[in-house]
Amino acid sequence: MRLDPHDNYAYQNLVDAYLTLNRFDEAQAVVNQASANKIAPRTTRFGRYQLAFLHGDEGAQQKIVAEGAGSLDEPLILFQRMRGQIALGHVHEARAAADRSVQLCREHNNQEFAAIVRAVQAGQEAELGYVSEPRQESSEALALAPNRDTKSILGMPLARLGDAARVQKFHDELAAQYPTDTLLNKVSLAIGQASIELQRNQPQKAVAALESATPYDLGSGPGGANLITLHVRGAAYLKAGDGSNALLQYQKILDHHGVDVLSVYYSLARLGTARAYTLQKDTTHARTAYQDFFAAWKNADPEIPLLKQAHSEYAAMH
Repeated sequence: MRLDPHDNYAYQNLVDAYLTLNRFDEAQAVVNQASANKIAPRTTRFGRYQLAFLHGDEGAQQKIVAEGAGSLDEPLILFQRMRGQIALGHVHEARAAADRSVQLCREHNNQEFAAIVRAVQAGQEAELGYVSEPRQESSEALALAPNRDTKSILGMPLARLGDAARVQKFHDELAAQYPTDTLLNKVSLAIGQASIELQRNQPQKAVAALESATPYDLGSGPGGANLITLHVRGAAYLKAGDGSNALLQYQKILDHHGVDVLSVYYSLARLGTARAYTLQKDTTHARTAYQDFFAAWKNADPEIPLLKQAHSEYAAMH
């Protein structure tokens, strides 16, 4: 930025770096500087959307989505919209944004990105306890683009939905085809493998499967861990009855929101924390963590299976 104050990408990358490091005020300052230097608004669009989301400013988020209307960025900003809405438990709104994003991708003949939208959507909805919808979304993603990205993203939801055989087949194919792709082999395939082990009720094996991903736990961006490895490891420790190690994973997510501002796993870390405290028979902290989760999801769609489950767990504590 010092060398060339009109380099669009410098602003975009710096905003992103500050966000990822939880340095939100500095990210905002770079956005303001870009505006003062008359840098094209699309340069900071995604950063601005994330900052608006962090501040709970729904009006600003909608304005940024509208600003992208008709541009080539529109499917991407709608994808961001989908992820942020799912993180708040607004599943119906998230589905509407995903449908529109996929429709635009099809119109522009961009099947690959449409597949990513559906694959990510399937993964997040499966975590919320839905079954038929993520199954359908997974099928659509594979029909759109049965490529590396789609198959690696679908490892987690397909395993969760009980299709371990297909996940294993995808893994074998991808590992053979891309043996030198570090993030694919050490992160994406590890997440899929751990998800298979969790379905088989082998939490220790799930933790072992994620060992290779540990150095990348706080990585972000395409192909990055994006808090997922911490989430899955936390779930494995819960299943193993190890509350203290589960807490460590969830706390790491809560301490690093900027790694993936729009992540549903940030919201779910509060619920994971509540369950971990429950395992430790610490009802005081468990109750507070459940209340934090319910507060964050105060406007969530009431029929979300995971939310109903959380309410019944909370009720059982009294």
